[in-house]
Amino acid sequence: MLDLSLFSHPTVVAGINMAVVTSAALAGVELTLAQKLQYVFGKTPLEAGLFMIPIMVAATFGGPVAGHVSNVFGRRLVATAFLLVGAASLAYLASDRRPLAH
Repeated sequence: MLDLSLFSHPTVVAGINMAVVTSAALAGVELTLAQKLQYVFGKTPLEAGLFMIPIMVAATFGGPVAGHVSNVFGRRLVATAFLLVGAASLAYLASDRRPLAH
């Protein structure tokens, strides 16, 4: 069972909020990217899924790395830096300056 008294700690609430927002953003990007790959670039669903595997791998390893790095540099700096890097990556992906792999 979940101890609801954990939600009285601001650190726990901030961590949960960051995890929920990040997960929602990642799901939205994956859906949008899959649609773009299939409908704009004519890829099959399998090709679109294979194209997105590096995103899943990065997300899988990013969590534990962020935990370790936050112990060294502090959670506020790490959270800000990782969110900025993620936002920059998504902005680059959203800009149609460079076409995705054909």
